[in-house]
Amino acid sequence: MSAFALMGVAANASTGTVVSTSCGKQVMTVGPEYFARTDDFIDYLQDLNDAYCGSRFGFSAEVR
Repeated sequence: MSAFALMGVAANASTGTVVSTSCGKQVMTVGPEYFARTDDFIDYLQDLNDAYCGSRFGFSAEVR
């Protein structure tokens, strides 16, 4: 991908979410507007924490 294409992708991204997992890792991912329902977004965040830490609970998330 060229540098111009990467800049275009970055310019079109509206928000992102930084997830601080329960085991101390930080993950940058998509924002809640990419999900049809808030419950789907929360399930996704729980899945991320489970993948990185083996638990669905204890994470925090900040939408930027």
